[in-house]
Amino acid sequence: MNHRQHITDILNAYRKKSIVPDSNFSVACVIEDTNRNLYPGANIEFIDRTLGICAEGAAICKMLAERGYQVIQNIWLMGGDAQPAADMPEDMLFPCGICLQRLGELAAKDAKVKIISPIDNHLTDFNLSDLLPHINKFTDYFDFKPYDLCGELDFNDIPSALQMLKARSFIPDRKKNEAVILQTQGNHFCYGVYFATCCYKADIPAINMAMYNYLLSDYATEKISRVYYSAENSLLQIHPEFSKLLKDAVLTEIKIEN
Repeated sequence: MNHRQHITDILNAYRKKSIVPDSNFSVACVIEDTNRNLYPGANIEFIDRTLGICAEGAAICKMLAERGYQVIQNIWLMGGDAQPAADMPEDMLFPCGICLQRLGELAAKDAKVKIISPIDNHLTDFNLSDLLPHINKFTDYFDFKPYDLCGELDFNDIPSALQMLKARSFIPDRKKNEAVILQTQGNHFCYGVYFATCCYKADIPAINMAMYNYLLSDYATEKISRVYYSAENSLLQIHPEFSKLLKDAVLTEIKIEN
């Protein structure tokens, strides 16, 4: 199987994971870093539209939680209706403004956006820099280099796991750092870290990242039983929509000495 077909298969699989009760518009994304590691994601909608996340953001969540800051080389996208609108080609699925900011913070200068049609697998690609020619990003102001922290987390030692996760946060200004681990009733774990951007409205708090990763995981049918978190210079603020999913969970704050 060639690389593009492998990506296409992942995109098709993740479109089925989309949670889109409002729009019924399923989108999948695969982020590919400069080492050719792949991180898939799908869009998630809530009644509060500001809480939802695009497929690109969900893929970033998976990357940061699993490995920390990596340089993005390619952004693969697939989405849309089976029959596209007459005035829109089916393969023209551009990232929104917030996604461009998030991607731009982490992407290589020559990063590509590669859009695959859900109908005939036709590929159209663009330079990310053409879609967002001018961007303020933290890596222009701080000496913040990629790192690889993909070691296995030991969930028998939650403080250690949280400490390792906090090292994966993308917080170049060092103003806040937080990590969250969700434990399901089936004893599975999903987690998130803080993602800061130059546009604070594009930030992704650790609890949100953990919830997005949970909702797109194979364990989303299992209720969350425990929430472990560690936060510096910030409070763990849980959106009411997430509170509904966490109503039976026990919240435990763990202090970690730096």
